[in-house]
Amino acid sequence: MKRKLFIECNFAFILGIIFLIIGPTVIYLDFLAYGSIWYKVLLGTFIPSIILFYISRIKETRKKLYSVLLVIHIILLLRYFGIYTFGRSGPYTDIKFYNHILRENNYPERLGVFPEVIPEDASDINMRYFRGMLQAKGFFVLKYKASEKHIDDLLKKYEFKSGVGFGEGTNNALLYTSYAYIRDMDEKTIDINYGEKIYIYETDYSNYTTGILILKDVAEVVYFIFIEP
Repeated sequence: MKRKLFIECNFAFILGIIFLIIGPTVIYLDFLAYGSIWYKVLLGTFIPSIILFYISRIKETRKKLYSVLLVIHIILLLRYFGIYTFGRSGPYTDIKFYNHILRENNYPERLGVFPEVIPEDASDINMRYFRGMLQAKGFFVLKYKASEKHIDDLLKKYEFKSGVGFGEGTNNALLYTSYAYIRDMDEKTIDINYGEKIYIYETDYSNYTTGILILKDVAEVVYFIFIEP
């Protein structure tokens, strides 16, 4: 009896240690997903570990209570692994994670058109990043207002075309601009109304599309990449 109680108590203690380290480990492994909610992750893992440490010190066996708590803790453990596996895709909108996203995608691989550093004079910065999940496409869209010089430099650096011929990537990227409504217009209407206002650089690869969209009328630059699942 004493030996059985000793084993149960030590198992509870070990499980408590596991919960104690799982929170910081998950945050470290995926700071992009959990960095902004670190306190929730730690709270959700530290409280069960404290309960388990308490259980490991009781002198009398409370088998039913112990079994119920053990099942709850295992469910919580599986839940955290489930969140880590499936819920970590995003989307993420906090611009402070821009460098994390570049590193995660081995910049400049595939993200070569994206700037290594967002210009200091950029304003109205907006970002949407989704890692992709199951059959859902992954994407990364960065938008900001830029100076006339910055836009002119981009127009010289890449071979943009204006007005017509929106590709799939450009159509998707327009959703994150003030021009989303023109996606349903025909090419003639777009050319008449926006031919000298929208500049497109888009490249298709085997499993992803990337490019830059310049909305000169509102001085907006939009970088995008859409990745097939």
